[in-house]
Amino acid sequence: MVHLRGCTGLISVEIPNSVTEIGYGAFEGCTGLISIKLPNSITKIQHEAFKDCTSLTSIVIPDSVRIIEGNYSGYGGHVKWDGAFENCTSLKSLEILGSVTELEDGAFENCSSLTYLSIAEQCNGAAFPGCRNLTYFKIRNPSSGYKFSLEDISTSYHIEIMPGAKIIDELAFGDCKGLVGITIPDSVTKIEDRAFSSCEKLLDVTLPIHLTKISTGLFQECSSLKSIHIPDRVTEIGRYAFAGCSSLENVSIPNRVTEIGAMAFTYCDAMRSVTIPKSVSKIGENAFGFSKYVDGVDSSGNLEKGHWVRDKNFIIIGYPNTAAEKYAKENGIKFRALNTKKDNKVFKYAKSSYQPTGKRTAALIRVGNTGTVFKIPDTVKSNGNTYKVTSVGKEAFQDCKKLKSVVVGKNVTSIGSKAFSGCKALKKITIKSAKLKKVGKNAFKGIHAKAVIKAPKAKLKAYKKLLKKKGQGKKVRITK
Repeated sequence: MVHLRGCTGLISVEIPNSVTEIGYGAFEGCTGLISIKLPNSITKIQHEAFKDCTSLTSIVIPDSVRIIEGNYSGYGGHVKWDGAFENCTSLKSLEILGSVTELEDGAFENCSSLTYLSIAEQCNGAAFPGCRNLTYFKIRNPSSGYKFSLEDISTSYHIEIMPGAKIIDELAFGDCKGLVGITIPDSVTKIEDRAFSSCEKLLDVTLPIHLTKISTGLFQECSSLKSIHIPDRVTEIGRYAFAGCSSLENVSIPNRVTEIGAMAFTYCDAMRSVTIPKSVSKIGENAFGFSKYVDGVDSSGNLEKGHWVRDKNFIIIGYPNTAAEKYAKENGIKFRALNTKKDNKVFKYAKSSYQPTGKRTAALIRVGNTGTVFKIPDTVKSNGNTYKVTSVGKEAFQDCKKLKSVVVGKNVTSIGSKAFSGCKALKKITIKSAKLKKVGKNAFKGIHAKAVIKAPKAKLKAYKKLLKKKGQGKKVRITK
């Protein structure tokens, strides 16, 4: 084992492959230490090994390491050992390459500059007390699901799951109070029950396209979540899936959904209406339109059987003689019928084709004669009705060879696959919408090699992620 405690002039060190452990206090107080390279032979980093290395800015923990010791107090307080990296106040970046089986409480206590953590599978939030600037987690190379315990981290942070993940385990991120956003790769095909339940700060999540079920309690009590796009392949929304999402205003239920479980959208107080497709054949008890549960009291003051309070202003929009209408009538909820012949009929506006997608929303499904410039309108009109244009359909502009410039209107939330593919002259795309949530595969394949995509300043970072690898060439720039 190595011991260089208190060598304040030590700047860098490379440890040989013969070393298997970094011993207790080995580099404690090496305040000038800036960098250290750990060999793949190390299996354990003991208490206080790098404590008070206040100049250390980053470290990579090799995949051989299984134990990183934290703080310990015993024998009536007479023995006290601190965490392996405690008070490394300049540490900004931490990569843990392997599957550390014991990441002990307080291992990285008071690493106050730490902002980025890359880890393989598991994380113990209690290992990072006092890391008040920890805002970004990256999960790499998973072998199965995830078991995260981040309740002890109070900062607001974002989690990115790297491509290759297949499953997110039950309660994997449950009760992560600081989680505000999560990026999930399309390689994920299954997210198990309550994986994100009680993430009370969660604002932004994009679900993977291959998901077929919204599991039980998946987003239960995510009280800050305002909108969610459910992938087109989903066939079932489980019980309590969004129960208690009190800020949830909008949800789009795709046409393949056949079953919506009991209490799925109970306590969604901000939701004023929902459109339910004809494909839904079963809707569980109190799935929509109920805001709270109370116990009745009779004239003698005795408790009666409890009952749910119906939201009198809630509206279900759907088709006649379907499960949606039946549910609305059985529960005394207002029902607004969609007329199949009228509401789904494709109509023309300024030579382009549109199709209603909701009561007052429509998709641009095929552009007419574009010329060199085209602006996707904010609204269109048909038969006296005004529709917000909220989506650009798949292949809507495909092979418009003359098109050089396009403006995406302020109401657009989704752009379909291959929407602008083959538009070889398209060099300028201006996105006015701040609501864009989904961009389909190869949406920009084959556009001009030096095209510029302009995004709203406030959405630039988010849209760079959203538009990444959508078919455009490497020289295409996304700017404000």
